Amino acid sequence: MKDIEDKTPKSPKAVKQAYHDLADKIRKAKIHRPGVFSAATPASLAWDVSVEAVAKTIELSGNVAQAITDGITALKDTDWYKGLA
Repeated sequence: MKDIEDKTPKSPKAVKQAYHDLADKIRKAKIHRPGVFSAATPASLAWDVSVEAVAKTIELSGNVAQAITDGITALKDTDWYKGLA
C-alpha cells in the first residue's frame, strides 16, 4: 500500500500531468497513427473515435467511469455502428 501512496500525485499540477500521461497511453490504442499509411475501414475509424473520446475525458477530468461511457457513446454515434442494425 505504501508503494501506491508514493506514486499518488500530490499537487493539482501533478494530478493534471498524470491525467495527461494516462490519456497519451490510451491514445496508443488507436489503429491509425499520424505518419503511418494504412487503409481505413469504417470499424477502425469508429474505434479510433472511441479511443479519443476515452482519452479526452481522462485528460480533462480523470473520471474513468465517465471516460468509458463517453467512449461507448462515441462508438454508438458513428455511422458504422448505426449501420449494423
